[in-house]
Amino acid sequence: MRDRAAAVLLKENQIALIKRSWKDETYFVFPGGGIGEGETPEQAAEREVFEELGLVVKVRDCLVQEQYEGTQFFFGADILSGEFGSGKGEEFMDPERNRGKYEPVWLPIREMSNKDVRPQNAAVKLQKLLVGAHPANQER
Repeated sequence: MRDRAAAVLLKENQIALIKRSWKDETYFVFPGGGIGEGETPEQAAEREVFEELGLVVKVRDCLVQEQYEGTQFFFGADILSGEFGSGKGEEFMDPERNRGKYEPVWLPIREMSNKDVRPQNAAVKLQKLLVGAHPANQER
């Protein structure tokens, strides 16, 4: 089990996720990954978002902390620069890894409950938090 960090990025009532297609499954994950040796969870989230999405971000507060195959941290983050979808992490650039397809997407927050977003416990907590904190995100 490895501790992981992810960023929660919002834009116009949408959340940035990565659509994974692998082994006859399609699901969504938050941009993020393993925390490297000597790295803080915040640093890991910022690094992973750059690798996976091509965005430079500044993490803020930890919105959710979950125990799921290790400790997982989900940080609110602000986009500082970059082009969404231009990430060059090895999961995007190395077809020999045979880890399926990775596709950065903006998903309406209200649709999170209709999709397989993993880890599910964190997704449910984050959706409630995001919709509750921002009435404009609520489905009308």
